[in-house]
Amino acid sequence: MPKKTSFRFARVPNFKWAGSYKTQIKVTYPDKSTWTSSEFMIEVAPEAESTQSN
Repeated sequence: MPKKTSFRFARVPNFKWAGSYKTQIKVTYPDKSTWTSSEFMIEVAPEAESTQSN
């Protein structure tokens, strides 16, 4: 990718809640043109239990 190319979720999944989310990635190139991926599923796993002692 060219320098200064950025990318982000087109629809940000809720990473606070476990589950399946439909999303896309949006790429913005230095000349301000964009490309958006096809829709795909992302799985957010439940948080693992903390192994830290308090």
